[in-house]
Amino acid sequence: MTRASLVVVNYNTASDLRACLASAREKLGDAEVVVVDNGSTDGSVEMVREEFPWAPVFFFGKKGKV
Repeated sequence: MTRASLVVVNYNTASDLRACLASAREKLGDAEVVVVDNGSTDGSVEMVREEFPWAPVFFFGKKGKV
């Protein structure tokens, strides 16, 4: 059973997002982590899918139109 959920909103901050997700896994253990991407063009979505496959990514191509 998931004890906590963390939703991370991202827009073109791949290196910060990488650090955030690594820290979340270390500190929160089995907490659910979801990434909502707001149309990034810096490879953020691909990075999450490759390096953090346990974190689902929701990609919205138009900034501000969730």
